[in-house]
Amino acid sequence: MLRCWRYRASARLRKHSTNKDHARGEHMNKNLKQTSLCFLGAMTLGLGGCGKTVDWLFDGPDTPAAVRANIQPPPEMPGSATPPHMPQAAPAPAIVAAPPASAPTVPAPASSNAAAEIRDQLAAWREAWSKRDVNAYLAFYAPGFKGREASAEKWQASRKRVIENASGIAINLGEPDIQPAGPDRASATFTQRYRASNKTDSGIKTLQFRRIDGRWLIEQEDFNADRR
Repeated sequence: MLRCWRYRASARLRKHSTNKDHARGEHMNKNLKQTSLCFLGAMTLGLGGCGKTVDWLFDGPDTPAAVRANIQPPPEMPGSATPPHMPQAAPAPAIVAAPPASAPTVPAPASSNAAAEIRDQLAAWREAWSKRDVNAYLAFYAPGFKGREASAEKWQASRKRVIENASGIAINLGEPDIQPAGPDRASATFTQRYRASNKTDSGIKTLQFRRIDGRWLIEQEDFNADRR
C-alpha cells in the first residue's frame, strides 16, 4: 500500500511539474510575441514619418560642423602621389635648306654668224692697216671714235700721220676670244705683234665692237704692251 501511494504521489508531482513548465513556456512565448509586435509597430511608425522613433537603431550621433571643418584628410599612401607635371620640350626648329648658290654667270658665246662676221672684220682691218690704206682703216671705227685724243678729228689725223710715215708694216693677230655683250655688242681679245721700219711691239689688244647698220664697227680699243 505504501509503495502504491508513493507511486501515485510521484506521478502527480511529475504531472504538476509538467503542467507548470508548459504554462511557463506558453507565458514566455506570449511575451516574445508581444515584444516582436511592439518592435514591428515602432519600426512601422518610424518609417512612416516618425523618424525619431527608430533613428537610434541605425544612426550614430551627428558630428558638429566645427568638428567636421577641422578634420584633415588621411595621408596619401606612399607611391600614390601624383607625379609632378614635366614641361614638354619645345619642338626643334624646322631646318630650312638654304637655296643652292647660283653659279657665276658665264656669258654665252657669240652666235656663229656674229663671231664669223667679227673675224672677217678683224682680217679686213689688219689688211688695211698693213697696206697703209688709211681711209679703209679708219672706216672700221664707229663714228665719233677718238681713242685717247680730245676729239675724233685729232685721233684720225694722228693715225693717218703714223701709218703714212711707217714702211714695211707687218701685223700678226692671234686667235680672237669673242664674247657677246648684247644683241649688237661684242668684244674680241687677241695677241697682236706689230713690226714696221720705225717701230716694233707686241701685246694684248681688246676691241669693243658695236653693230651699226649691219656692220660690226670698233667703238673702243685697248692695248697692253708686253714688258721687255
